[in-house]
Amino acid sequence: PEGVVMDVNSAFVHFSGFSADELIGCNHPFPFCSCAENENETKKLQSLLNGSKSILATRLYNRDGIPKPVQVKATRILDKSGKLLRTYLSFSDRTELKRTLELLNKASDVARMGAWEISLPGYKTTYNDWVPRILGYSKNQPIRFDEEYLKVFKNHDPFPLHQKVPEYIAEQKDLSGEYRIITENEKELWVQIESNYERNAEGEVFKVFGTIQEISELKKRELELQEAKYWLDESQRVSRMGHFVIDLDDDQWEVSDVLNTVVGLTDDYPTTIEDWFAAMLPKYRNEVREEFKKAIEEQRVYRARYEWKRPIDKRIIWLEVTGEQSINDANGHRLMVGTVRDISESVQYLQSIEEQNQRLKEVAWAQSHLVRAPITRVLGLIDYLNGTELSTTDTNELLSHIQNSVLELDEMVKDIVKKTELLELESTFNTFSRNKVLKSFDNLIIHVIDDDPIVRMIHEKVVKSGLYSENPIIHADGADVIEYLKKEAGESALHLLLLDINMPGIDGWGVLNYIQSSEIEEKCAVVMLSSSSDGEDLKKSFKYSFVYDYIEKPLNNYKIEKIKSLSPIKDYFKRLK
Repeated sequence: PEGVVMDVNSAFVHFSGFSADELIGCNHPFPFCSCAENENETKKLQSLLNGSKSILATRLYNRDGIPKPVQVKATRILDKSGKLLRTYLSFSDRTELKRTLELLNKASDVARMGAWEISLPGYKTTYNDWVPRILGYSKNQPIRFDEEYLKVFKNHDPFPLHQKVPEYIAEQKDLSGEYRIITENEKELWVQIESNYERNAEGEVFKVFGTIQEISELKKRELELQEAKYWLDESQRVSRMGHFVIDLDDDQWEVSDVLNTVVGLTDDYPTTIEDWFAAMLPKYRNEVREEFKKAIEEQRVYRARYEWKRPIDKRIIWLEVTGEQSINDANGHRLMVGTVRDISESVQYLQSIEEQNQRLKEVAWAQSHLVRAPITRVLGLIDYLNGTELSTTDTNELLSHIQNSVLELDEMVKDIVKKTELLELESTFNTFSRNKVLKSFDNLIIHVIDDDPIVRMIHEKVVKSGLYSENPIIHADGADVIEYLKKEAGESALHLLLLDINMPGIDGWGVLNYIQSSEIEEKCAVVMLSSSSDGEDLKKSFKYSFVYDYIEKPLNNYKIEKIKSLSPIKDYFKRLK
């Protein structure tokens, strides 16, 4: 009780540098804490001796005056009356712990990371200097967690700390995650919080601790990358183009989400190179496979065009593929990276141009060859009349030949004019029909209307395979389709009518007039079918706003693809996936 050292063990002698003889019998203040600069530590140790504390962290000075961080625990021995007999002091060296803490503080400075803990019960919060610095508080300003000072958002939802933190702790939910914070001065920042719970022997939580780190710049780059990816996906979606990566050494490929949609892959479609070749039409397979191998061997750009059958719906589309080789830095594997574009509309457009070119060739050939024959005959007959004396009978015969040749020439000119007008009308009609838009609909009901049973059979088969309609509605005349529309023209369905023009009874024009007069135009899309390209019929069709195309019979796969490209039918088939 008098503060005299009664005994020391060898470990303390070694630790302090003083001998046992120097220590035993000395009074407080003791040699290991008697430096003038160590007055505060002397007072701390006195608090253990007088019983006001039982544990503290202080510094011990060895014989050379070098301070060492220690933790001191006091155990007191009392007699039966409660009088203090002696005090046992145990000193634990905390030098390594202090070095570790210093390293952690330096790491926090480098990483700009704050550390915090919440003690339970009472929610007493302690933290290092970086927490207020991250949150925009001055060094001596206490942090307030109410929304007046900090507006916090998690997953875009408000996250008031003074309400949510107690809720999370009560339910032992993880506080870790990214948070967006608006500080008192309206500065926006992003932080990453990591947290954990500390439990006692009974498993009860008595402390929550963790870290906080500002990630504003990282989040900014992440958001910019997300935006760039969004616009890349949008541009690819609009242009019907996606990208792919093929691991040539592992024989595996991956495609972007957009390309997955374009080529119509199923979830369980296998991903080897041969499986990709398997989905293209057989007539292209060997040629494309050989070109692929050559491009790899010669390390050059790979290019190919072929028809592809979409696994998800068996629809055939045209693809244009471009790929270049590179090396995967992670594992050294050879890669082919490239793009695939759906060029079906372009191919269809080129095919229609080729058809028009063929008709132009026919017009040009008629002008250069067919027209020349009657002109040559007329010129020859006129020259003969002018240079020869003829009888009345011979003259009349020659004039008759001239008249027949002129009539023949007139018919040829009319035919050329008709073909030229038809080309112009088809171009105008196609432009008009491509730009028309109907209201959205949930279902497409397809009608095949023709009085010829053979044509009906052919068109039914083509529609079932090309337009994916298991049960198209078949009509033998206009009266039957009108009766159907009177009963079944629903609000959410679009009726696609493949309508023959010339039929007994109510013909195609009668059906068009009924649709127009019944005000169901927005529920109908009509494709006129005819046995011949008649300019007058085409002009007449053009007057009906719900007529989308004019096609010569019979239907075939190319003409079906042309129908599927019309708006809004095109959007419907995109939605089928």
